[in-house]
Parts: sequence; C-alpha cells; structure tokens
Amino acid sequence: MASEGTIEDVKQEEERQDDEDSREEEKHHDTDQNASTRLGSMEEKSIPALRAQLDNVQTRYRKKEARLVNDLNCEYDYTIKHLDPIISEALEDLMLHRPEQVSAYLAFYMAGSVDVSMYKKTQLQPQAYFERKIQPALGLAMDSVIRDKPDDVKAYLTKFFEHRASIY
Repeated sequence: MASEGTIEDVKQEEERQDDEDSREEEKHHDTDQNASTRLGSMEEKSIPALRAQLDNVQTRYRKKEARLVNDLNCEYDYTIKHLDPIISEALEDLMLHRPEQVSAYLAFYMAGSVDVSMYKKTQLQPQAYFERKIQPALGLAMDSVIRDKPDDVKAYLTKFFEHRASIY
C-alpha cells in the first residue's frame, strides 16, 4: 500500500507540474498577444500624437546636442594639434618610399631612425599600395591614438608600430 501511495503522489505531482506548465504557456501567449495589440495601437496613433512624440524626441536630442558637439570639438582639436602633423608626414614618406613592410618602417620612422635602403620597395601601384598596406595600418593607429589620447603621440605610435611589426 505504501508503494501505491508513492505512485499516487508521483502522479499528482506530475499533474500539478503539467497544470503549472500550461498556465505558464498561456501567460506567454497572453503577453505575446498584448505586445501585438500594443504594436497595433501604435500604428493607430493620430497625427497630432505622433507629432508630439517626435517633438519630445527632438527636444531630448537638442539637450544632448551641446554635450555631443563639445565632445566632438575636443576630439577634433586633439586630432588637429597632435595627430595630423605626424600622420601627414608619415603618409608622405610612405608614399615616397613605398616600403613593403609598413609597420616596421613606421616604427623606425616614428623613432626617427629609418634607413630606407633596408626595406624592399613594393611593386604595387600607388592606389593599391595605399588601400592594401597604408590605410589599414594608419587607420588602426589613428583610432588607437584618438581613443587613448597619449601625451607623447610619437612615442605612442613608435610602440604601436613596433608591436604590429613583431606580430606580422
């Protein structure tokens, strides 16, 4: 008899669990229906209500705009003062000598001790050379400098290109 009671208990527990599962499924189904109803009601908003919502979004954007413009101006000033002079000279030198190993060349260039005769000149056309070799290397370097904002950009770029040259 004790084993029958245990079997009955197990059956009751299984039925109770099935009931809970079906209630949970109904709850999810109701939630999905409510979500689709809410979406449907959003489509049915009047034009004045939509205009009010748009005005609200634009007002929030304008409040943030001053901070965003200030941040953008700070980034621009840093780039113009610290990064552009170095990158423009490096780019000019790269296009003049067109070394095959761009990162190694730039590491020595940034350190101030580049020997052009050590580097094989690429056979790529200038546009292809720029697109395949220079742009990826300088793009990563510039992104890294802008993100980290080092005080000594040349030293930072020297370490950056030394690290990249050792990887490739």
